[in-house]
Amino acid sequence: MALSRRRALRWVTGAAAIAWMMVIFSASAQTGSDSGGMSRTVADGLLSLWSALTGASFEGAARDAAIEALQLPIRKGAHMAEYALLAVLAFAHLLTYRPWARMEVAALGKPAALAWAFATLYAATDEFHQLFVPARAGMVTDVLVDSAGALVGVLLAWLVLRVLRRRPR
Repeated sequence: MALSRRRALRWVTGAAAIAWMMVIFSASAQTGSDSGGMSRTVADGLLSLWSALTGASFEGAARDAAIEALQLPIRKGAHMAEYALLAVLAFAHLLTYRPWARMEVAALGKPAALAWAFATLYAATDEFHQLFVPARAGMVTDVLVDSAGALVGVLLAWLVLRVLRRRPR
């Protein structure tokens, strides 16, 4: 890859990672009631979509119970997804540096591990930040969920890169 193109990609991937970190920080700065309200809204929307697709009906107490049951998986899924994306962006950024820019995909374990570690460290600092937000709690289990999401993201990025680099040009 030409130096100027690599440098441009470095700026783009770095800026995207920083912007995404700001999105994560902003979401973590929401109070517990705001955060809970957002997951409740998403759960309600999913139930409405499910009803439209299947004809199933959720009314009254059954709807409230279903929304309550969906909130935890929605929150944990959101945690995993946001850190999967952060790890992918960090991995993409690292791949703009030599020697990784020209390495075979099988040899990219070190930048993948660094991207995962970076996302995990950011998750830990984010959970610490939540200790100071009303009605929020920094939880080690959330760092583990975030770390798992980062791992999934890096592995998926590595697999996509492997497929793309094997294709004839």
